[in-house]
Amino acid sequence: MGGACQPSPGIDDVIIVQMAATTTPTTGRLFSVTYNVIGTTTSTPITYPTGCTSSSVNGTTTCVAVSNGTVVPENIQGASFTTNPPQPDFTIAASPSAISIIQGSCATSTITVTSVSGFSGSVSLTSTISPAGPSTSLNPTVVSVPSGGTATSTLTVCTASFTHTGSYVVTTTGAGSSTSHSVTVSVTVSGPPDFSIFASPSSQTVSRGTLATFTITLNPENGFTGTVVLSATITPLIRHGPTAQFNPPNVTLSGSSATSLLGVNVARSTPTGTYSITVTGTSGSLSHSLTVTLTVTR
Repeated sequence: MGGACQPSPGIDDVIIVQMAATTTPTTGRLFSVTYNVIGTTTSTPITYPTGCTSSSVNGTTTCVAVSNGTVVPENIQGASFTTNPPQPDFTIAASPSAISIIQGSCATSTITVTSVSGFSGSVSLTSTISPAGPSTSLNPTVVSVPSGGTATSTLTVCTASFTHTGSYVVTTTGAGSSTSHSVTVSVTVSGPPDFSIFASPSSQTVSRGTLATFTITLNPENGFTGTVVLSATITPLIRHGPTAQFNPPNVTLSGSSATSLLGVNVARSTPTGTYSITVTGTSGSLSHSLTVTLTVTR
């Protein structure tokens, strides 16, 4: 015996089943019904509609009709549908979910554990970081979550001055008595604020009685802001040798690169030969240098 089972057009709770012919005697399941649960109401009755003029249930108007050409009497049985109540649980979140750390410093994120469906109890917290590098710690490592409430712990990520710059991921896991959940925090490690210095061109050849110019470019790194003071040293330092001057001698960096023009004056009396000019940029405890070459001809 086989058949098709589907709702009647426009009537969601009435099912029509058309069975193929078979020979007697026959036993077994005639058909099954799959229900789509759309709510959480408990003890929902599963019944048969009434009001039909033809019924297989004697003496009723129940809308059940089993027929093999003539109506076959049937007995019916109702039921009820009960959903299982949601189990107590918890969620875990991190704020912020992404942190930036300068080498040699620390940063924090707040881990929040929230009760769901009446959960209450202790949650143990652990953290791991990948790839290895920065250190992590949690305070406290065990939180007590009240029913309907929250509990927090502080995740601290620390780096050493030699920690590799780059991206890391910290995974924090909260474990209750019967379930566990995890949350991740993205970590970006960068170097301390600094600046770099470049010169263009790196070498020149000029004749006596001319002015050579070099463009000195300063680039901020890792959020550096401040003033860089420029100075120059020429070797060999001889009588009537070249002299250097910057315009401007002090360069302020604030989010973008800046330049200064190094002018090297070569007098007619300057001896021919090759000179090394060391350019140094200084800002507080930071200092960087480069060397350019100047060749003087007749």
